[in-house]
Amino acid sequence: MKYLYLLLFLLGLICSPVALIASDSANLNQLISLNKKYITPIFSAYSFQLDKIVEHNRLKKKSYDAYFLPKLKKSYTEILLTHLISEVKEIDNKLTEEEKLKALRNEESLFDYFEKNIKPNLEEIMFINIQNKLLSSLESKIKEFDDLQKINLKYPTLRPEVLTINRAIKYPHGEVKFRQSGKPPEGDVKLEFTINQIGTPVFFKIISSTDKLLNDAAIKGVKSWRFSPSIKDGIITKTRTRLSIPFIAY
Repeated sequence: MKYLYLLLFLLGLICSPVALIASDSANLNQLISLNKKYITPIFSAYSFQLDKIVEHNRLKKKSYDAYFLPKLKKSYTEILLTHLISEVKEIDNKLTEEEKLKALRNEESLFDYFEKNIKPNLEEIMFINIQNKLLSSLESKIKEFDDLQKINLKYPTLRPEVLTINRAIKYPHGEVKFRQSGKPPEGDVKLEFTINQIGTPVFFKIISSTDKLLNDAAIKGVKSWRFSPSIKDGIITKTRTRLSIPFIAY
């Protein structure tokens, strides 16, 4: 429920035929709307970042929360969407006339455009190119509030935490029974993996283990988990982490 209001606002924003940020291309708005499944998790990560910055600076205690936080989140979302649109336009400017957004005529061509030109650059666009600009804009927005004009904003550093476990890690009884050879394997599987900027675990590596079947069960389970993003000095980052998972054959 934590991000429900922001996500409802965001989904209304990116699904609306008339975007909050003015655009000279209907295709640009439709492109964002059609690909909201890729874009919404990015906005969720930034919502988490903003909440932690507000919490770290105790801004709720220094301002009227019922007025301050919704207005700040709305402004932050507008800034983020503005940067996204600006980056997409920059990519679009480098394409041939036949490839440009204005030349696209249907949803299939818009999906193809996104897959070829935007999706491969989305991580760089949203988590490398704009973060310093975004935090600078945030400071300006916060100082628009009368009681926060003299605030010296400080940025948190946070390790990822598990938010949801969509699939429990279970001992692979069926696979072990099907193999029918020797004693059922037991022991710890030590995994190393990357938690990306939207909190998804990727790029798994087995550090130590007793059996491949246990490896597969461990990776299958952890792949379904979702984490909060890592934050370093206010910046959303990817991070490498390790996890030890015990397996007992009972």
